[in-house]
Amino acid sequence: MKTILDLKIGESAKVEKFANDNLSCKLLTMGILPDTKITLVRKAPFGGAYYLKLNGNNIAVRENEAASIIIKE
Repeated sequence: MKTILDLKIGESAKVEKFANDNLSCKLLTMGILPDTKITLVRKAPFGGAYYLKLNGNNIAVRENEAASIIIKE
């Protein structure tokens, strides 16, 4: 299974599902839905936030949240 952590800067993928049920509610509220196209904009240094672009919006998620977003291969 690939996650957001496997993307390189500028790469895009579609969300398949979430690995962590506890975080899925938060991610869904942020607009990260299954089949949503996500582009990795940049990564913060030292394992900080991951900046994502989806539906014309830029959002930041923590590393553990990004690790729970499983993407389609």
